[in-house]
Amino acid sequence: MLKNKADIRALVFMVIITGLLVLNWSQPHLSWPLFLAANWMAISVAVMAHNYNHAKMWRNDTLNALTDYWITCFYGYPTFAWIPTHNTNHHKHNNRVPDYTITYRFTEANNLLTAVTYPTISGYYQQEPNRRFLRETYRKNKKRFCYYISQFAVLLTFIGVGLAIDWKKALLYIVVPQQVALFMVLLFNYVQHVHADEESPTNHSRNFTG
Repeated sequence: MLKNKADIRALVFMVIITGLLVLNWSQPHLSWPLFLAANWMAISVAVMAHNYNHAKMWRNDTLNALTDYWITCFYGYPTFAWIPTHNTNHHKHNNRVPDYTITYRFTEANNLLTAVTYPTISGYYQQEPNRRFLRETYRKNKKRFCYYISQFAVLLTFIGVGLAIDWKKALLYIVVPQQVALFMVLLFNYVQHVHADEESPTNHSRNFTG
């Protein structure tokens, strides 16, 4: 039922990432190797969230929805948010105003401070288009709106149940990896676009190879 055999790798990663959560949670004390492995794999979740947004894995809608929920839980934010901020905005404007993820919102500087603050600033400015997108979806397609809201519900339930069981473990093994994923995907965007030529049709982004 997979659209592409290459997505078997994504499924393997999903099993590993889920397994690391279970393994970390089952430890009586913090295991640094397992904890660091979970946060390293959280970066893969960020990449998977981006790629899955552009190309769904399954031919079956139910399996795609379940994958949406899994990514939402481990990424730390609903997958629908990629539509208004990335698909229909970032890929259209490529770091030019009105791109919500521009790298020069307050300064053209490129240094450690701008790099480490960019994810938080960019994330903040992406919230309004997300809210606007939800309002528009509610007017046009209430069934789709309910599906998007259900992603919030699943995410909050996932975190809430974890906090109720053991709030310290939930923060360490659920929330921290989520924040790593959210931070790193925006840091990647910063590195890809900062001081590139946003007016160029070909040089507005850097390629990552190797």
